Amino acid sequence: MPFGQTNSCALVFNRSDGLNADSFALHLAELAETHMTEPNRGIYLGDDRRLLLARLQSLVADLGATEFPDPSNISVVMDQWQVGKREVPCLLGSAFGHPKFFDGSLSISSELFYLDVESGIARTLSRWYRLGSRSNLER
Repeated sequence: MPFGQTNSCALVFNRSDGLNADSFALHLAELAETHMTEPNRGIYLGDDRRLLLARLQSLVADLGATEFPDPSNISVVMDQWQVGKREVPCLLGSAFGHPKFFDGSLSISSELFYLDVESGIARTLSRWYRLGSRSNLER
């Protein structure tokens, strides 16, 4: 998926586009200026504005790192996964090691910002996922 806005205002950072994390951060900052001019109004992706900005800064830092984590160092596993859609791209599958869900429970991740099937990792708004086996159910 190319860098930029999708129909649902989700952003996907794809290193193969040749863009860097600074460009991505600048784009996020522009979106924040455009869409978050009233700090005490509204809910931003389920959080208040400051918490959302902190989560997005964490995401930018993770995606801007020179190296991504080794899959064996990522504690949360998404097994039988597939890319699904809420109003934004997300992961659907059975989560293991997730701080909020029982192991093996069917889960829907937060917004999906990065997916590298070959390396077996994904980054959502909330956290890194190590990808287990892919679901044989495709939408």
